[in-house]
Amino acid sequence: MTLSRTHNGATADTELMRRQAVALVLAMAPEHIQMPTGTTRLVEDLGYDSLRLIELLIAVESHFAVHAPSDEPIHAQTLGDVEMLVMQLARMHSQPEGPCS
Repeated sequence: MTLSRTHNGATADTELMRRQAVALVLAMAPEHIQMPTGTTRLVEDLGYDSLRLIELLIAVESHFAVHAPSDEPIHAQTLGDVEMLVMQLARMHSQPEGPCS
């Protein structure tokens, strides 16, 4: 896969992942708002409940072919948090694994 760089050094793939993460959150949201931003709250603004948040995590893992560590809690409360989570998980999965012992 070839990564094209934008003027600020970020890859075009990174921006695409961010947009896809936002689209996924908004598509699954029980409530819809006109102008979502990074501070849009999943529960209070978009109507997510605990079950829907679990479904969102599963959808993120499936869509981006990543896996959230089960030993660490996930604290995503806003749309921006989900964007950062997707980027963090993608970085974790793109790093080469260390040597086996």
